[in-house]
Amino acid sequence: MVKVIKEVSAGVLGMDAERGDILSIERINFRKNPFSWSDIIYPPHLWGLLFTAFLGAGLAAFFIFVTKTFPGSADAVSQAVRDSGEKNVVGTAGGFSSALTASPSLYPDSRGRGISSEEKGHFSFLTPETADKLIFLLKKEKPENIALVLNYAPGLSGAILSGLDRKLAGDALARLTDTRSLPGEEVSRWENELRQKLDFFVGGKEVVSDILENLSDEEMDEYIAFIGEKDRAFSEELRKSVFRPSHLAEMSTENLLLVYQHFNPVSFADVLRTLPEDMRKKALGKLPEGISSRLSEEIELGAGSGKEKLLAEKKDLSRLVSRLRRDGLLKTDSTET
Repeated sequence: MVKVIKEVSAGVLGMDAERGDILSIERINFRKNPFSWSDIIYPPHLWGLLFTAFLGAGLAAFFIFVTKTFPGSADAVSQAVRDSGEKNVVGTAGGFSSALTASPSLYPDSRGRGISSEEKGHFSFLTPETADKLIFLLKKEKPENIALVLNYAPGLSGAILSGLDRKLAGDALARLTDTRSLPGEEVSRWENELRQKLDFFVGGKEVVSDILENLSDEEMDEYIAFIGEKDRAFSEELRKSVFRPSHLAEMSTENLLLVYQHFNPVSFADVLRTLPEDMRKKALGKLPEGISSRLSEEIELGAGSGKEKLLAEKKDLSRLVSRLRRDGLLKTDSTET
């Protein structure tokens, strides 16, 4: 290629080799200049650098403005994602487990602070656990006050109306037939008064039952008999409400299996170990073979619990049975104690 170019160029230029004309053609090495950081401050790199700086500053100013104007937006989005995840978890959980989930007294909002009962709604402190105490207090209240409780706690209305005198309950219910607006101060005053009365409430069947369940069966019978000398009706209610491990042998198969599913298997075996052999076999015979074999093995080979731990396990089992009954999951048959 170089030779051809040399001949053509010599012809065009009229060069004569005899005259001593010389044409020299050489290859040129076209190499790019090596990169240097100093080149950035010169055009055209300078224009790209300035554009990038202005764009970054604009985006930073925009995000700062958004975060200052809407400080809780990011937290709100995060909370929404967490709530969605919790709903999915609850939706896939078993029916019994979800029904037994206790409601906490405080819930975190998007800013991480607690939401009190006042923020959740009036009379939200009234729960099924306080129903007996509430009925006792409402027996001495005016129908207007009872009507307020029925209005704000409809979930307890059945227990309240059943526990009150029929005339008093009817008068309270009649107050709700007319739609009207009440002063907020009046509602808040009665709400605070009722909360204080419940906080300082002393005694009751649940309190006495809770105390007796810390005792052995023999001591429990002694105290119930002593109470029966002064109040036979109350002692009979106590005898029915206080849970004893022997009640497990009298439960139906469905109820016994339900209790087992919601209790620690090792603790369940510890409680069964305290029963007489005939009662223990009766209870185990109602359970599926796999569960019965596992419990029997734990009863025979397990080390057992100390006195204090065993009392705690009995108390936990009693609370579980009470909660299942209160939630309507544990049905009491006529043959059960």
